[in-house]
Amino acid sequence: MRLTPALLSVPLAAALVLGLTPAGAPVAAAATAGWTVQPGVGTVQPAAGTPSGTELLLWSNGAASTAVAGGGQVVLHARGDLCNGAPQAEVTVDGITQGRTDVVNATQWWDYPVGANLATGNHTVTVRFTNDAQGPGCDRNLHIGWVTTTPATSTAPPAAAPDTGNPFTAG
Repeated sequence: MRLTPALLSVPLAAALVLGLTPAGAPVAAAATAGWTVQPGVGTVQPAAGTPSGTELLLWSNGAASTAVAGGGQVVLHARGDLCNGAPQAEVTVDGITQGRTDVVNATQWWDYPVGANLATGNHTVTVRFTNDAQGPGCDRNLHIGWVTTTPATSTAPPAAAPDTGNPFTAG
């Protein structure tokens, strides 16, 4: 069991993150100013491979919130400690549930997009760890390296190609 202050608000280095997902898709990022962690459920600690050099570790069911500026889809850059299954993260933005994702990668930071596109602006993103578990030799935990938004994409259909007649008609 870990002891934490009654309310832990730890500023992270404000970072404008520009990077690539493991699949190679570009990510436009938002600044992450800090986390406010529900008492007794986690902490911010040093971590390699993150822009700020820290991560949010949630070791018990509960939530943490951070401010994010930007628009588009929310992306958690996360990894998990697996224990008879993967940790689940539920994401809300400005109090509205965006979705849930299983964080299945235990060895490296991976991108987990959640929810629909957000309007550009300042948002409060809350990540809730919902399925803490322990077993013989394992302890399920959720690690959040950072939160970004992807650029909003257009949902307009592509323009129709001009009709040039039937290409299979001899003429």
